[in-house]
Amino acid sequence: LMRLNDLWREHIERLTGSKFGDKTKRTAIVTVLKGADLRGALVKVVGARCPSYVGIEGIIARETAGTLELVRSDGRVRCIAKK
Repeated sequence: LMRLNDLWREHIERLTGSKFGDKTKRTAIVTVLKGADLRGALVKVVGARCPSYVGIEGIIARETAGTLELVRSDGRVRCIAKK
């Protein structure tokens, strides 16, 4: 899964023209991310209405209109509601 994340980061870097995490181009990166395919992104839930979601991190394997399916480092899949 980490290879999938590496490919995703390379794709976002090509779209934005900057290294992922470059704080000087944060606005451009956020704009691209709003419309980007998030499958492959490594994410961490930092705030949620459901407190049990906070702290969960993993690579997005599937995204629907209302959910994200994250594959965690232990191989388990967690479905997280977007709202």
